[in-house]
Amino acid sequence: MFKKKKNIESETNKSTSMRRKYLHMQIAQRKKTAGQKVFVDRPRAFSIRSKNLSSFITRFRRAGLVIGIIGLSLACIYVLFFSSFVDVTKIQIEKTGDSLSQDRLQPFIDDMKGRNLFFINGEKIATDIQSSFPNEVLVAKVKKSFPDKIILAISEYPSVLNFHVKSDAGEQKIVLNQIGFIIAQNKDFSGIPTLVLQSDKPLPIIEGTIIPKDKLEPIVTALTKFPEIFGMKIISGEWKKVERELHLKTDKNFIVWIDLTQDVEAQILKLKRALPKLDIYNVPLEYIDLRIAGADNEKVIFKRKK
Repeated sequence: MFKKKKNIESETNKSTSMRRKYLHMQIAQRKKTAGQKVFVDRPRAFSIRSKNLSSFITRFRRAGLVIGIIGLSLACIYVLFFSSFVDVTKIQIEKTGDSLSQDRLQPFIDDMKGRNLFFINGEKIATDIQSSFPNEVLVAKVKKSFPDKIILAISEYPSVLNFHVKSDAGEQKIVLNQIGFIIAQNKDFSGIPTLVLQSDKPLPIIEGTIIPKDKLEPIVTALTKFPEIFGMKIISGEWKKVERELHLKTDKNFIVWIDLTQDVEAQILKLKRALPKLDIYNVPLEYIDLRIAGADNEKVIFKRKK
């Protein structure tokens, strides 16, 4: 009986031990499963939160950039179009002649001063100046120099002739430009030749001119081409209006006679071709007559000084 009791206790202990092992295995499996869930789920949640944060920062940066660009654009528009930063305060005038005074340009200067530089139509102003002064202005240009400066560049017709008309009533002194327009009176300009006309009475001034353009052109050609070709200065010229001749007095103290009804430049070139036989630089001369015309006529008449 004691033995039977001992066997029952042994089996009970064995059964208890097996249940304990099973329970330990269940607990271990649960712990393992629970550890695996923590190990897998936590990084995924962290990754999702990280992506959401990165996306938020990117959107914030983009929004900030757009707002910054809009703000900068609005600031530029205000400064350039609505503030006084680009209002014209300085106007510089650059001219190539003396016929057009600043007083005559003052209405155009006043119109530009204080205006926004962007709203000034430079081409229209230049055209208006040229149309207002057709006998003085060859080309006008309006240049913008930011932020507040205008440069008004004006090329005038050059002055070409001091014209003196001597009569019993006195002497008219007139300065003519390239197209024959009077740009000054009662004075002479330096650096240009002087033409003298003996007349019974003063010449009338008609619409700013005293010599018709078709008569002025050959005179100016003679006065400019002779010094250019021969390297001599023209001290003065005398216009024989009735005879239609031009007499040029050189710095070598001889006079050149030119026919204003013929090609003036051709007459001057005829003298150039005669230089091998006529030394105009060293031979004392009283005059040279280039008036004789004709086909292939190379004849040059001259008189030596005694």
